[in-house]
Order: sequence, then C-alpha cells, then structure tokens
Amino acid sequence: MDPAGRFLLVDAGGDLEVRKEAEGEWVPQYRFGSEPRALSDFDAMCRYHQSSPQSHFPRNSVCSIANPAGRVMLRGSRLITSAGNNRVERELSDDERRDAYRHHCGITLDALPTR
Repeated sequence: MDPAGRFLLVDAGGDLEVRKEAEGEWVPQYRFGSEPRALSDFDAMCRYHQSSPQSHFPRNSVCSIANPAGRVMLRGSRLITSAGNNRVERELSDDERRDAYRHHCGITLDALPTR
C-alpha cells in the first residue's frame, strides 16, 4: 500500500485514469492520454500555475518531499508531515523554517521566502 493511500488504475476510454480511495469511493485524480504532446502544449497551464491569483504557487513558498513514510511539506511558515492517514501541521519560527528547509529539503537559505 502507498503511504498516501490506496490507488486504482482504470481504462478510461483509451486513457489511463488514476483513482484514489476516499471515504469508500474511488475518486479520479489524474488522467493520462496516449497522444503525443509538444512541450508548448503545456504553456498555458505553466503560466497559470506561475501567475494566476487562483494558483497557490505564487501565494506561498512550497517545498514538498515524498519519503518512505509519506510526505513532508513546507508551505509558507507551516510544516506539514503526513504518513498514511496521519497529518500533522505546525507553525514554524523563522529559525525553525531555515532548519526545516535544510533538514527535510536539503536546501540552505541565506534568506527566507517572504510568502
């Protein structure tokens, strides 16, 4: 079993769909098509994720690392650890943030991100 939950791969009309079990139901997460794509096909979504006010990326600094037990994420000044169905969030001081980036992400920062 994956630490992030149970997943199911299904044929979705020639595409491959990844579903995740949530409260006893299989919820679609991703869909993969077999048609070739050019890198430029992804321009619009890359622009959205980089600049849209609706995207969480420009509003927060984010570092997310998968590990054998689950995932560690630094989002803004919050440290979020998850393993299986357990999720723990805590607010970090600036010194704790620097230590968390170095310890969990292998990143040494001269200055912290402002978001």
